[in-house]
Amino acid sequence: MKPSDILLSLFVMFLWGTNFVAVKTAVEVVPPLMLMGMRFALVAALLLPFVRPPTGYMRPILLL
Repeated sequence: MKPSDILLSLFVMFLWGTNFVAVKTAVEVVPPLMLMGMRFALVAALLLPFVRPPTGYMRPILLL
């Protein structure tokens, strides 16, 4: 593997490791289901600018 690939994989492992520490700390303060909802809402808010709404399918989506 190239050195840049190795550094990228080490960076991903570091992020996953810090995620476990952050979740353990947060679960002590917030109930687990609420924490999961907050995480999904944060990811949705971050990805919302990159997604266009589907045209012609909004009525069935809103009914769901």
